[in-house]
Amino acid sequence: MNFLFMKKFISDAGMAEIRGFLTQLKHSLNETIAKADWMGEETKLKAQYKLKNMLSYLATPEWASKAEDLDKAYELTGWISSENYVNAYRKMMEFYGKLKFFMLRHDISGIYQPSMINAFYAPTMNEISLLIGVLQPPLYYPSAPLSVNFGGIGFITAHEITHGFDDTGSQFNFKGEKENWWDKDTLKIYKEKLQCFIRQYSNYTEPKTGIKLNGNKTIGDDVADNGGVHIAYNAYKEYVRSKYAEKDLKLPFEMNRFTKDQLFFISAANFFCENNTKFISSLLLLLDVHSPNSAR
Repeated sequence: MNFLFMKKFISDAGMAEIRGFLTQLKHSLNETIAKADWMGEETKLKAQYKLKNMLSYLATPEWASKAEDLDKAYELTGWISSENYVNAYRKMMEFYGKLKFFMLRHDISGIYQPSMINAFYAPTMNEISLLIGVLQPPLYYPSAPLSVNFGGIGFITAHEITHGFDDTGSQFNFKGEKENWWDKDTLKIYKEKLQCFIRQYSNYTEPKTGIKLNGNKTIGDDVADNGGVHIAYNAYKEYVRSKYAEKDLKLPFEMNRFTKDQLFFISAANFFCENNTKFISSLLLLLDVHSPNSAR
């Protein structure tokens, strides 16, 4: 079902464009690291090497991108009769059991439900994942101006890339192994910079509940938000300048009053539009590791 969903809702041209965005975003972060005068040279090189080796899962795993590959994977199920739901369910459970053992000796990574609306970073794999659900409007439009798409899917992708260097991701090396790869002085400055974000967000009061945020709880995603929008904006400007100036269009009608830069930030902020009740807002403050959308 997910394979059919992917083939219907995202084209090969769309996937190629998104891969181009990803390449530009990683280049943007690489340049940011190179210019970071607070980082030691050895730590810079290790950060850049981790970025270079960061894996990416876009829409579906490579091994399931073709119908024949998917058919081969599901040969493990055998014939499933359509007449008996109990037997069909039993065979599917047997299949998932066989698949788990199969995965012990074969490289079949990224078994998610691709149609989910989700994107994430796995520090133990050094891998970002963008499922099909986020490669759709309002985050990605095949014919939208570059400013809109870089503010949408570009920002979301950059957010996940930045997680590789947040307070948690920074503790893992390029292979996803836990390791302190920072030199002492750089790590000290990095922790001081984290404290700046913690203080900033801890001073924010959520408007519906009147509750102040706990910046220590949300620091990982606060870093990813701030780093992500910085990376995505720089990537957008460089992508337009060096490659596709003809695609850097404005929107028609009422949206024509906004500049291209404004469209980028409107697109980025659009993802966080919401209208929660006071109860839901208080619940999210208690449980969510993200800052409330009004603060993001």
